[in-house]
Amino acid sequence: MGRSILGKGRSYFFSVAGRSVQPNLRDVFGFRFGLFENICHSRHELEALGFSGTAPEVSIYRSVLFHTGIHRRENGAHCFGAPSSDRALLAVWTEISGFLAECEFKRHTISDLFRKLQQPPYGLKEGVIPILFCAVAIAHDTEIAFYENGSFLPEMTVEAFERLVKSPTSFELRKYKIEGLRREVYTHLAQLFGQPAVSNKQSILSVVKPLFRFLRRLPPYCQTTSRLSTRTLKVRDALLYAKEPDQLLFTDLPQACDMEPFAAADSAPSRAKDFFEALRASITEMQRAYEDLLRDLQELLFRAFDESVRSHLEFRAKAILAYCVEPRLKALVGHLANQEMDETFWIEAVATTVVGKAPKSWNDNDRTRYEVGLAEMSRNIRHLEALVYEEQRRLDAGQRLGEIFRIGVAARHSMEVGAVVAVEETERASFIVAVEDLQRHLAPLIIRPHLALAVLASVSKSLLHHYVEAKDVTVQHEVVTHD
Repeated sequence: MGRSILGKGRSYFFSVAGRSVQPNLRDVFGFRFGLFENICHSRHELEALGFSGTAPEVSIYRSVLFHTGIHRRENGAHCFGAPSSDRALLAVWTEISGFLAECEFKRHTISDLFRKLQQPPYGLKEGVIPILFCAVAIAHDTEIAFYENGSFLPEMTVEAFERLVKSPTSFELRKYKIEGLRREVYTHLAQLFGQPAVSNKQSILSVVKPLFRFLRRLPPYCQTTSRLSTRTLKVRDALLYAKEPDQLLFTDLPQACDMEPFAAADSAPSRAKDFFEALRASITEMQRAYEDLLRDLQELLFRAFDESVRSHLEFRAKAILAYCVEPRLKALVGHLANQEMDETFWIEAVATTVVGKAPKSWNDNDRTRYEVGLAEMSRNIRHLEALVYEEQRRLDAGQRLGEIFRIGVAARHSMEVGAVVAVEETERASFIVAVEDLQRHLAPLIIRPHLALAVLASVSKSLLHHYVEAKDVTVQHEVVTHD
């Protein structure tokens, strides 16, 4: 018995090599979703589309796509093509291919095709139509563009395929071809994206789709930052807001590169080469934007601690890690002390801790937040280093540990003055009495705590100046040095 697909009631009748298979609608819909998912993940290049086992989906695959020759192995690879053993299916395939040809000069709604396939002489049921349409679309992948509600879809995702099935009236198709000097543009860009420069399937989509995939796979930071050259910003905007593939490739992108659009009748191949070089430079700049960000973040980190190598930061961080209490500060110091992470993961971890989100998802404001947050946290680390240094100095000198404080005061018109002070055990009684006397004097200001703090700050500033002069202590004393 020949292989054919016919509408029959509320199910679909597949007759394969004399064996009839009547899958229910649930199986068809399950297979369809799996088909879309496998295609969107490039599994159409795998044997059996990546399906395995004895599930109903495997039977449908073998009946509809494999035994009919629609999915087959050619030249060492699996691909989709016209059915080789079913005249009825070949007529359906030809009808769909003819519809694509009609889309070369204007868009057509996919619902027009689906409706035609449901009518005589085909009479296909709507469950199987998307499967056959999907197979033809993949076979012509580099030639056709999808539009949803008038907007160009750079890539067909599983979700987009499902929306197409539910509402084909919202989707349109257009087919593209290349003529004149535009072929030169195609040739240069095809080489850039690893496509064959000479091919029987030369198409705008074969280079436009890789452009969009490139943009979508960039970290979100690269898609939003303004820290790019003017030309690269214009190229990125052209890609982000593209509405027509041919207009993008031959008008919008050349104009973004400060060049005239390419008309089919142009005859200056050198222009195509100049455009290619300019576009490649912008693509490279977008690719490197995230790497440049990480390099800048590392430089800012080293500058914040007056260091130039990571090993010094590791040494300093290990010395104070056990003394960190505040969770965010402890996390930062932990990352600084880590010797195992490579440079990229290391600076990403540091930046994530400082700002609160991964730098791949940053915008330019987050970079500013990093600078501000890093300045604050490095200052806190320096203060902690000063306390640890004083404690260690006293331990090395064989002195008993008493109370150790780090105090600093800054006014509007002066730099911060600070010092680490220690209370000896022999001074502890005097210390407690002095604290109680001071609290008694400040008690009337309990209802105005800001005033009490201002008084303490003013007195502390004066005492700090005297202390620094008497002990020859400077703020720079807080910086830990290395051999």
